[in-house]
Amino acid sequence: MLFFGWFACNSSLAAFCLEELRAAAATLGVDIHVQECLPWLRADSSQTAFCVFDAASVAVARQLAGRCVLLRAVHLLIAAAASVEDLLACIAGTSDGGIGEAKWLRGMAWPDDTILRPADCTVQVETIGRHYTLEEKTALATRVSVAMRILPDASRPRATEQRPHRLSFVVEHAIENAPTGALASWLPCGRVLRVFCGALVSESNRQHLLATYDLKRRPYIGTTSMPSEPAFVMVHLAHVRRGNYVCDPFCGTGSILIAAAHYGAVTLGADADARVMRGGSLRCKASKQQQQQREVAVRSYTQDTLERAGITAAEAEAPSMWTNFKLYGLTPPDRVRMNFANWHAALRPCNMHGREKGPTDRGDRGFLDAIVTDPPYGIREPRKKATRLTGEKVEMEEGTDIPACYPVSSIVLDLMLFAAESLVLGGRLVFWYPTTTTTTRYTDDELPTHPSLRLVCDIPQRVSLKIVRHLIVMEKTRPVPFPPPSRASCAATRQAPDLRALMDATDLPDNADYMHYRSKLLRKRDSTRRYFATTTSSSLSTHGDDRPGEAKGERRKLSRAERQDIIVANRERNLQQKRQQQKQQQLTWREENRQSDNEGEGERGRHSSK
Repeated sequence: MLFFGWFACNSSLAAFCLEELRAAAATLGVDIHVQECLPWLRADSSQTAFCVFDAASVAVARQLAGRCVLLRAVHLLIAAAASVEDLLACIAGTSDGGIGEAKWLRGMAWPDDTILRPADCTVQVETIGRHYTLEEKTALATRVSVAMRILPDASRPRATEQRPHRLSFVVEHAIENAPTGALASWLPCGRVLRVFCGALVSESNRQHLLATYDLKRRPYIGTTSMPSEPAFVMVHLAHVRRGNYVCDPFCGTGSILIAAAHYGAVTLGADADARVMRGGSLRCKASKQQQQQREVAVRSYTQDTLERAGITAAEAEAPSMWTNFKLYGLTPPDRVRMNFANWHAALRPCNMHGREKGPTDRGDRGFLDAIVTDPPYGIREPRKKATRLTGEKVEMEEGTDIPACYPVSSIVLDLMLFAAESLVLGGRLVFWYPTTTTTTRYTDDELPTHPSLRLVCDIPQRVSLKIVRHLIVMEKTRPVPFPPPSRASCAATRQAPDLRALMDATDLPDNADYMHYRSKLLRKRDSTRRYFATTTSSSLSTHGDDRPGEAKGERRKLSRAERQDIIVANRERNLQQKRQQQKQQQLTWREENRQSDNEGEGERGRHSSK
């Protein structure tokens, strides 16, 4: 049976949709085949919002919809085409199915009283990439209804006579950006890319899942906590199932572990900083922004919800990683303070006889089903290695007296070696790898290799004008050979660029997007400087120079505490406005319900008098 999936996600995650769908099918143990037989149907673009796939039954499609977080809904395909006219001709035709002259693709036979009867269906027109007016949607719905032999009024059912099956007629247009100097009334009008017609099978659990695990409603988070959407994508690509052992060696506040625990996994978290796995550092606890975040998150839950979760008032005021797991009703992880650079000494897996693996051992000694992590990049959080307070020589950066940090290349190499030793056969390693957007293009030569690990997929995601990170998925396909490969033989053959130096650089001629942004920023700064120079000279002529120690014509730079106060005040004002709007909406809703009840009572009174 042919189905089409409708994706709904952040644009930066569009390239992950198909891989997540395939991973969901593999996790559930079902077979699907993505249809890419026609040029206009190919779903290899990172901007596509749809894909057509073949599955065994409607039950399988429902299972896929329940597993994918980037999927909006799954529809049973009736027909698909490259234009509206071709699709209407396909529906109105008498062909039994298949492909017609590379213009359309037919799914289920229509009409088919065993599955869907025209009398029980209603047509709903939806568009992507272009806004349709109500009149345009109504006219198109009427054309579709006539072609499908559905009564025209079925496209506009009454509220009291809702039809049981909804047929979606979806038109996807090419995305257009507003031209330079366009008016505010400009509307995109891209060409039609593809059109789909199908019956809704199941909507995904996406909205409920993301609302439940939203970082804004999570009591304990950090500056680099992984949002729930990419965290669930990582867990899905790792094939996490109930009862799996999942480890995050750079867990931080535990966002990825929460996504894994949602599916019943047994989780293990490790970090070099034990404070972040408890309740954060003293500086973090004293931050006004963090205090406000905690208060806003706790206020979003009722007192009964907090009491049922076993969260006391003291814990709500000073939450920790365990507070998040208790709030969601998940099994908390085992936590280990570990310097991952020394993982081979901290974790020493043995074979089933309790001794170190030797040349006569042929079995695998893995104990983890998945390793899912987001290692530090050294941009917002430091990449530090713990060292002993002894007389040992400490490694220094080349040409300086600064202790060397933990470079990304070493982190990834340690991850590879650790995964090869600790994963079971078929286990997966999923992690983010940061790269640049310059002409020094990323290649897989920057990644270490291991004879026991196979690269499954490498998906890029642009996170800023300078940084692109890749989601690397690797699978363990065979045991570690004896003797095990050396660290040097597994190291990358190409040196990765220094991201810290890249972030400090301001002249990047190879990066057109950044240079365009940089030029606008410099113009804005120059305008601001001229404005303050004018206002300062005017103020000095009126009041005299009464500001000693401050440069003329320049705005005083705010301190860190002052900037935090402004951010906190602005957020509090926005929260108050939002609460007032919610109260007003509730009052309006109650008034409408009261008027509706009064009208209903009056109608019943007139009927009784008759």
